[in-house]
Amino acid sequence: MLASSVHEPATGEQPLLAPWDVDWCEASALLVGNEGSGLPVEVERSADARIRIPMASGVESLNAAAAAAVLFYEAARQRNSVRTRNIQQP
Repeated sequence: MLASSVHEPATGEQPLLAPWDVDWCEASALLVGNEGSGLPVEVERSADARIRIPMASGVESLNAAAAAAVLFYEAARQRNSVRTRNIQQP
């Protein structure tokens, strides 16, 4: 299970991953919180990995639909790349 995050990791917690650091070719569930406060901290910390979309300074967060679209795009990009590599050339 993967969780989007707007929270900084606490001391001793795993660092947040960028979308391209996740292996989206593996089966997974994705949790995306609301625009203001994200997921509840307990839910977020129960995930196998937490993801943060890097953004320019001054931008607090994306709305949930935009964040999900960015993450789904990266998942599709990786999965399509794997399919393309597996096509045998004549």
